[in-house]
Amino acid sequence: MNIIIIGPQGSGKGTQARMIAERFGISHVSTGDMLREIARQNTDTGAHIDLLIRKGSLIPDDIVTDLLSRRLSEDDCKKGFVLDGYPRNANQAKLLEVIAKIEAVIYLKLSDEEAVKRLATRFVCNKCGEIYGIVKQPAEEGKCDACGGDLYQRNDESEFAVRRRLEIFHKDTKPLIDHYRYKRLLHEINANQSIEQVFSDISLIVENL
Repeated sequence: MNIIIIGPQGSGKGTQARMIAERFGISHVSTGDMLREIARQNTDTGAHIDLLIRKGSLIPDDIVTDLLSRRLSEDDCKKGFVLDGYPRNANQAKLLEVIAKIEAVIYLKLSDEEAVKRLATRFVCNKCGEIYGIVKQPAEEGKCDACGGDLYQRNDESEFAVRRRLEIFHKDTKPLIDHYRYKRLLHEINANQSIEQVFSDISLIVENL
């Protein structure tokens, strides 16, 4: 099964995508993780992507699509995947249709103010990528419960960058949501619930695909 998960920053896409992948035995593909890895590299491309991320701007479609095409061609994705962070606009959706057939699109709905509040207190593990914040806090401050890695706040999660990213989300992603609603692939989930309840709602959808 091939699934897309969509939602504003702070809606829990990454957390839910990892849970879906583990529960249903498919791959979690995060374009954000791929781009952040490149941004850490000491290259011209890495520096360019790092600047765009810090400004809260979207990465050009051709760069993201090329990376994604190569990732989805890997063996582990052949049994299915949950795609987190792509597509972000209607043009990317059309490009994706050439690469893979999508069976369901999960849309996590969350207000802007809740998104900003969540991200202002969000920290990520530098080893395994586990996310902590208002909803889920580590047992030991600054340390990951899962692997003991150090927690850090991403550069693109300042309030200014978050609000800029939300503006882009609403502008570019609304037509995308309408596109998938028209195709009858869209399933809307209230992301203001607990992590467990959101996952329960998603699981009911995936189990019936």
